[in-house]
Formats: sequence, structure tokens, C-alpha cells
Amino acid sequence: RAVYVTIDRVEVHMGGDEGADSNWTNVLSSDKAGKTYNLLELVNGVREALGIVDLPAGPYTQMRLIIGREPDNGINVLSQSHPFANYVITEPDLDVYELKVPSGFQTGLKIVHGFDVSENQTTELILDFDASKSVVKAGNSGNWLLKPTVRILELAEYAIVRGIVTEDDGETPVVGALVSAQQPDADGLEIVGKRHA
Repeated sequence: RAVYVTIDRVEVHMGGDEGADSNWTNVLSSDKAGKTYNLLELVNGVREALGIVDLPAGPYTQMRLIIGREPDNGINVLSQSHPFANYVITEPDLDVYELKVPSGFQTGLKIVHGFDVSENQTTELILDFDASKSVVKAGNSGNWLLKPTVRILELAEYAIVRGIVTEDDGETPVVGALVSAQQPDADGLEIVGKRHA
């Protein structure tokens, strides 16, 4: 029913000794630090902006998420305060189980995926968190574990286009309109996707 995770920091690593804190930069906005997210609400194009920061241009080797130990003061899907920083609510019984995070509190959850930051340009990245693969019930112990499966996607490659096709009056929707997206190539325009509205 819900998977809640609290994120204290999101850090990027440019190079050098990954054990040296000076080689990591926190990119999480201060107002997002310690916020508890329901990962199952962040689906089908719903996103949560985590931060924006100026970084030196160059190649970056990896990211890491530092998982929080204390929840924020928000309300969960059961209209209750968060009982834990990281937890799952199961269906159909709506039972609540704390998620254990192996090593996530100390060293963070590493996402080894390189990306480049170009001079005077914005690089937008998406952390695609696969909740169904990341939450594991551990054998006979009864414990639930958070073993995150996270991909880093570049927004330029996974952009979402939304809109409404209307008549000339700007209000009446056109039913069944065919919408396509094009990108320029050497020979003109290449259709990269089409869909009926």
C-alpha cells in the first residue's frame, strides 16, 4: 500500500578517494533534508524535485543516498504520523513494518552510474526507485529490508510531454487526435513517437 523512505542527503562524487568526505558534494536542497517520501506516489511521471546546485564541470562517477533515521512530521496514507523513518504498509491488512536498511545509515546507498556536467549547462537527473524490487521480506526473521534498486536516468532521454489538443476555441477537446513527436536529423524530421489523444 505504501513504501516510505526518509532521505537526509543526496551526494555526488566527482573523483578521487571515495572514502574522503571532501570528494562528495550534497545536492539535496536544505528544505528537502530529512523528508519522508511515499515511493508509491512517485509513479507515472509524478516526480519530486530534490535539489539544484552549481557543480564544477566534468565527469561524475557515482551518487549515494544517505537514508534518514528519523521521519518528518508528515502524515501517511493511514492519516497517521509516521511511526518510523523507513517503513512499509502492506495490503490488504494495512500492517506497518519498519524497514531495516543494511549499511544505508553509515555509508549511504551507492548508485554507481557515471554522468557528465557540462560547462554553463544544466544536467537534470532522475532517480528511478523500483519499490517492488527494493523491499524484501527476510525469511523467518519477519524483518523487512530496504535494498534499493535505483537507476539514474538523464531527463533529456526520459522527458514527459503533456498537453491537450483542442479546437480553435481553445477549450473543446479534440477526440482521437493523432499527436507525434519529432526530432531533427540530417535529412529533416524523424518521428520518434506518436499516440492518439
